[in-house]
Amino acid sequence: MDNPKTYKKIPRNVEAMRIIDYVSMKAAKDWVNSHGGFAEITNMKEIGKERFIVDTSLGLIEVPRMYYLIKGDLGGFYSYPSEIFEKEYSPISDES
Repeated sequence: MDNPKTYKKIPRNVEAMRIIDYVSMKAAKDWVNSHGGFAEITNMKEIGKERFIVDTSLGLIEVPRMYYLIKGDLGGFYSYPSEIFEKEYSPISDES
């Protein structure tokens, strides 16, 4: 039997981008698709009502506005709420 233990999060760098509006959805879609994933933008007939859909290990999910899209260690993508992401991660530098 395994008993509860205390764990510390391993520090690591992640690639991520915040989904804010249609422009960021378009950039995220291109990013995901160029790395072998699948993403699409739906409901494009109404400005401001677009939905950003990404294929994750849990299937297709909608990434809400103001969430971060993260590329995981194994190459998959997932979303993360901004308020949690910004407490756990800080920018390293502008990688130009």
